[in-house]
Amino acid sequence: MGQVYEAVDQELDQSVALKLIRPELAVHPGMMDRFKSEIRLARQVTHPNVCRIFDFFLHRQGSTSLAFLTMELVRGQSLAQLLRQREALQPPTALPILRQVVSALAAAHDVGIVHGDLKPGNIMVAASDNSEDIKSPRAVVTDFGMAIALDAAHRTALEALDEPGQRILAHGGTPAYMAPEQLVGAHATPASDLFAFGLVAYEVLKGVRPEVPEPESAGVDPVTRFDRVSGLAPDVATMLQECLEHRPERRPEAGHLLDSLSGGSRLYAFVACRPAPDRDHSEGVDPIVGPTADRPPLFAFDHPRDAIRWCLATARQHVEARQEPPAFAVHLGELDRRTRDKRSWPIAPEVRQLLVALLAMASGSQVLLSRSAFETTRQAGRGGDNDVQAEQHPDPEGLQWLAHGIFQAGASSEPCEVFGVADGEFTSAEPPTESAEVRRLAQLGTILGWRPGVGLALPHRPHWRIVRKLGEGGFGEAWLARHDKTSEERVWKFCCDAERLAALQREITLFRLLRQELGDRDDINRVLDWNLESPPYFIETEYTAGGDLLAWCRKQGGLRSVPRATLLELLAQVGDALAAAHSIGVLHKDVKPTNVLIDDGPGGPRVRLADFGVGHALDRQRLDSAGITVLGLTEPSPLNAGAATEIYAAPELKEGKTPKVQADVYAMGVMLYQIAVGDFSRTLAPGWQRQIDDSLLVKDIEDAVDGDPDHRPGARDLASRLRHLDSRRDSLEQERELRTQVEASRRELIRSRSRRRVLVLVLVATTLVALTAAWVSYRISEEASRARDAAKLAVAVDWMDDGPTVAANVLLDMENPGPAAFSLMRRALNEPLARYERQWPIQIGTAALSPDGSRIAIANEALPQTDQRCWLRAGE
Repeated sequence: MGQVYEAVDQELDQSVALKLIRPELAVHPGMMDRFKSEIRLARQVTHPNVCRIFDFFLHRQGSTSLAFLTMELVRGQSLAQLLRQREALQPPTALPILRQVVSALAAAHDVGIVHGDLKPGNIMVAASDNSEDIKSPRAVVTDFGMAIALDAAHRTALEALDEPGQRILAHGGTPAYMAPEQLVGAHATPASDLFAFGLVAYEVLKGVRPEVPEPESAGVDPVTRFDRVSGLAPDVATMLQECLEHRPERRPEAGHLLDSLSGGSRLYAFVACRPAPDRDHSEGVDPIVGPTADRPPLFAFDHPRDAIRWCLATARQHVEARQEPPAFAVHLGELDRRTRDKRSWPIAPEVRQLLVALLAMASGSQVLLSRSAFETTRQAGRGGDNDVQAEQHPDPEGLQWLAHGIFQAGASSEPCEVFGVADGEFTSAEPPTESAEVRRLAQLGTILGWRPGVGLALPHRPHWRIVRKLGEGGFGEAWLARHDKTSEERVWKFCCDAERLAALQREITLFRLLRQELGDRDDINRVLDWNLESPPYFIETEYTAGGDLLAWCRKQGGLRSVPRATLLELLAQVGDALAAAHSIGVLHKDVKPTNVLIDDGPGGPRVRLADFGVGHALDRQRLDSAGITVLGLTEPSPLNAGAATEIYAAPELKEGKTPKVQADVYAMGVMLYQIAVGDFSRTLAPGWQRQIDDSLLVKDIEDAVDGDPDHRPGARDLASRLRHLDSRRDSLEQERELRTQVEASRRELIRSRSRRRVLVLVLVATTLVALTAAWVSYRISEEASRARDAAKLAVAVDWMDDGPTVAANVLLDMENPGPAAFSLMRRALNEPLARYERQWPIQIGTAALSPDGSRIAIANEALPQTDQRCWLRAGE
């Protein structure tokens, strides 16, 4: 057919699957008209296991035509890819997938749609949060309505195409998975889909395609048998074997096959009525159990909405025929449909007993429901199970879903909750009438009467219509509503219990304080309007299409598919919103993933913190000074302190102590732990640190969930830690490197000191040796000097008489002249000095140079030897 891409619808900011049609088909006008017709038909298949088709586009530019479809984007892998990885699947894994595929076929066949090209490649398997785990898969059948668009009416046009596979296109299917009748030119039928399903089932369970006889050998049993699959129940094997029958009439219907794959049982909606309507006034529906003198007739319907539609239509026909409409009772139960005779279907006794009790409470024109029937039907609506059908087939303006309370019919029956549905014209909205047999039991707190439902118009809010239920909480129920003209969407929180009305009042009070003190913040979900005067009580808030954090993660393929950095940024944004609330003394007290809404904008996902319904104002004076009427706020007590969700509640809340803003930080710590391990269902328990390999995250979690609130960081501090995790990790790494370097330096210093001590010892020893050697050398030199001086003195004595001048020169050469040398010097100089005295009057004695060096000064005092030597040299 073409190629498939992932694309983004920029108008709705939503990811879709975009399928480009082959160009040779896009240029054929008749083919495009047929496509549009079949797409309109395929959109009627509204089932969770059928891929929804959104729209069809044809773009022409010159001679080029580009045709494409937008469809639901299913993240996962095809069954063909899964089989290539695992070959065969064991029955516990395979049967849930096959059961969902058959359920999709049954839904299509119910509205006259034949797939015509069922094969593993057209079955997507979207796994649970863990992409490696397919124990809880969602199987989605794709390409509905596409194969049958290429029927015999266009074979002539297609035969002109000289392209491979034109026969496949002509017959609308893949030959390997075609039924025998398709291979010989017949059109696809529901039985053809069942044959293809049999081939798929065999391939899933055995890992190989079955051997199927040629078309001309019709009537011959296939040579492959399902009873050879280990672990497959015999009745299931028999039913799957029947799918491969060559004769279409011998194959089972999708509904019967679904019953077999479901263990033989399936949930149905039962209707008991009094009196029994005749066939002319019951839309031709026959009871599965006929009326008797002591029991009413019972009717069975595949879906609860079909049962309600039948009740309202039957009542209308009776009124139009001027007859009293019957009383109706509706309840859900299982039927064993292993036989094809409806009258042999056994009904559980407890189901029959509750139907009888409800019918005993009902009067003419009343439609009473059990809780299971009521909750299932009002969430599906009369038109369908999704938004598109709720818009296309809205319920009448007067339709009401009603809670009547707890009643008991007769002393022997069990009390039961009774609900009702009425259209305001042909069926009554009144509760059961009390009598001797029927009595209402006291039910404290419950607000009876109107309840929201899919397709209903909102009371006192023109043009607003309910689309679907979003969830429940401490306040009651949350529903999405859409404006008929502007298509704007908002959330309505309805309170169905008077004791929970304080939660709505508290949220209004706290939001008014937040808005007045902080202004409009994008990270806190806004309360737009409210009604607390008369039922139904509600508050109206903003709607975020991304849903809460749990739903948003599922849309991304599961928590573990979202980058951790993205999740940490979202949690940091939660911290910013909490820090702002804490700054004015507002405690949220119920921080958890379902109260964190995600707005997918162009700048990336942004957080909106919602539901302050169990919150608390720590500073009442702010409310008084702001002029805000205090609604729903009470003093902290064990009763309201424990309103937080158990898994995220701080110890002080569980112990009934006065709450502090750090209780919200504890909840952030639990969410941080769940993000780190990739599972929002995990509870913080001893030993949790072993599950996280990031020491910084472990430290942040430990600080956030500290048992002492005063030791926990603030919300803004924790948000900053998460945003700077990478830089903190870099700093920690640098610190570790610095520590390593310091430690290495310390060890080197220790080694250096050890070497220095050795060196000092060596130097000391060397110095001592050197000093000793020097001293010894000095002593030797001194002794040598004395010996030389003694020799010179002896020479001078010898020359004293014959050559006093020679003696004086010898004496001047002495190194250390002593008193004897000086005495001899005087004798040797007597004659020269006598001559010098005539020029410079001097006195024989100790002499020295004058300061200016011009003459010799003579004194009697002895001078140091060095100066004496200078004198001797000058005297010469």
